[in-house]
Amino acid sequence: MVDNIRFCGRTIRSLSIGSGTGSSGSAANSGGKSYKWRRFSGSSIGSIGSNSISTDTVDVDCSLEKPKKLIRLRNLKHGGTTIRNDSGQFEFFYNPLEIGTNPYNTKCMNKDHGFTIELCLDPMSKNVYLPDLCIRGENPLSPSRSSPIFADPSIALVPDRNESLQRGYGVTISGKIKMVVTNTKNAIYIESYRVKLKCFVHQYLCMVDPDKKESCAGKRTVKLCKDEPHENAHMLPHKDIEVDLLSSSGCRSFSFGTYEFPFSFHLVDFPASILSYFGKTFYRVESVLRVAKSPNLNPPTYDTVLLTDEINVKRILSSANMTLKHESVSVQGHWDKYQLNYNVMLNSRLMEIDVPFGISLGLMKERNSMGKIKHISICLSQSISIPCVNSKTLELLPTTYASRNEVELYQIDVESDAEALKQNESFQYYEVDNLKIPPSDKKYYCKNWLKPFYCEMNTKFQGRARLKICHTLVVKIKLSDDENSWSEDDQSNSRQTSCLSLKMPILLVDQDMANNLSLPPYHKATMPTDISFTDDPPAYHHGDTTEPPKY
Repeated sequence: MVDNIRFCGRTIRSLSIGSGTGSSGSAANSGGKSYKWRRFSGSSIGSIGSNSISTDTVDVDCSLEKPKKLIRLRNLKHGGTTIRNDSGQFEFFYNPLEIGTNPYNTKCMNKDHGFTIELCLDPMSKNVYLPDLCIRGENPLSPSRSSPIFADPSIALVPDRNESLQRGYGVTISGKIKMVVTNTKNAIYIESYRVKLKCFVHQYLCMVDPDKKESCAGKRTVKLCKDEPHENAHMLPHKDIEVDLLSSSGCRSFSFGTYEFPFSFHLVDFPASILSYFGKTFYRVESVLRVAKSPNLNPPTYDTVLLTDEINVKRILSSANMTLKHESVSVQGHWDKYQLNYNVMLNSRLMEIDVPFGISLGLMKERNSMGKIKHISICLSQSISIPCVNSKTLELLPTTYASRNEVELYQIDVESDAEALKQNESFQYYEVDNLKIPPSDKKYYCKNWLKPFYCEMNTKFQGRARLKICHTLVVKIKLSDDENSWSEDDQSNSRQTSCLSLKMPILLVDQDMANNLSLPPYHKATMPTDISFTDDPPAYHHGDTTEPPKY
């Protein structure tokens, strides 16, 4: 598409193409330079004025790439935004996770040359929601050939993105660059102006040493995966989209006035944002302006203005999953050791953080049961899974490394509840309606480790998940031998204690992920309480009748 630059009532046309990256001209028009093209979202920039989009990847000699140079945005001039005397020989990059040394700066004020640049994202583009969260995957072992992926922490059970891609799910991020030239004497000269959307992915692997025994220290080591030989490859974007705001080659002059450069990106099949100990995915919108300091010099000197802003991409459930909110879960069975029958009912498989849910628990002991119920607790368990590889050959292993955390939501001390035991010792029933999963906050027990469901595909191993976060609701029933079941001749004089754990996989989401599952609130139409007419309404007359005319 072609966007407009608005300037003091006049319109200057500027090429602005989303969903693609590359150059705005051929190599022949740029002095024989070579450009690197990358595949992303099945899109790339084609020729100007063409509606067709190429999905091919052009191989480029890596020796022609610019050497990379690490910088810190905090140390740059004009408030951490300007690289002075940029020769154009290096490709600058920074650590996007270090917010302290590389903060988000959206505005640059250059009083020396008399201009101000501001990166303005639309308010709706700060948080991006993709309604294509897949919750089922292919499972040949299941009778239905599919199963919920949130019920199994294995990285082999992954969602199928082809269906969402065929439906055309995607979202557009839009914004504008606002440039104000305050210098009334001299114009500013801009050589190039590009806006980039960068997706950074930090992928972790569990390195398994085949030469060490299971009990040995160092058998498994979690490390950051680096696909490139560059030591700082994890600081480079995994995917990016580039928009060229100035289609013409050479410097363009901008005199006194205010200019706006609109831009947009279309995201399809981009990973969701996540920040965890075992994987990170995050985004930055980057504005790169190359302005000439002294255009009359040969060669001229340039400054590069670098502005960045943060966006958050999240996958949410579509309205087609509305039935999941009303799907109950039931677990029932018999424990032979203590002759105990149990029945657990969960009112919904879908749980939302900081939203109440209900659970009921029924326990019935048989007559010959020799056990005594001591304690009951309800816990939330979270597992974060990453792939395992051979540390020697770097081949994918069939096992999955999972890190588990647990937080207790509710507990019942049955022994202290003497009143309930007197009523019925063999049958106990508990119903809790106000349980809540606490948010990930420092003031709660779960602190920062609790995350909603997450599953994104691996970029290194096909058919495997890069990072998978699943949740299980666990009901723990602790029993001990009854006092009458052990004799006084027992030297240990202690009762054996056992614990029965009942696990129910759930889909844990936050408020944003469940937004599409709720109908909008009903607002009753307000009508006037008293309608009165000063005169009677006119009657229809057609001849001698009072009936309305027929047309």
